[in-house]
Amino acid sequence: MKKEYSIIRLKITIIHYAEAARIGFVIYLILQQQQKKAIELYFALKRRGVPAEMEKNDGFKTIDIAVPDARVNIEVDGAHHNFNSNQAFSDLNRTLYSFKKGFFTLRIPNSLVRYHLEETADKITEFLIVSKSRQKRNYKNYKYWD
Repeated sequence: MKKEYSIIRLKITIIHYAEAARIGFVIYLILQQQQKKAIELYFALKRRGVPAEMEKNDGFKTIDIAVPDARVNIEVDGAHHNFNSNQAFSDLNRTLYSFKKGFFTLRIPNSLVRYHLEETADKITEFLIVSKSRQKRNYKNYKYWD
């Protein structure tokens, strides 16, 4: 898992440095912190046996964490997703796009990941179990998904 974390972190770091000049340093720091929280949550879910995918593109946007088997997208959002009405409306459009394709978007504030990572991962895992139980597929390959 450490190797996977390093590759994802390297990818994100390269993207952030390239974009930093264009979008401004303050926004860059906010995005970098948000990405770190998504990575932390991703690995907490993986430890629980969740078949999660990091940075998945659905053709319209890049999803922080996707769990295709449960048809759930997880977005780890910073405060600007609530305070900026343009960002909030953009999020709503992206949520609708995913919903039309049969995916539910679960939005997690990064403060939950920062201060309650394990509890948050437990609740998301429970949410995913309920979601996948509604699907008509076989998930017996997953450690905690029986």
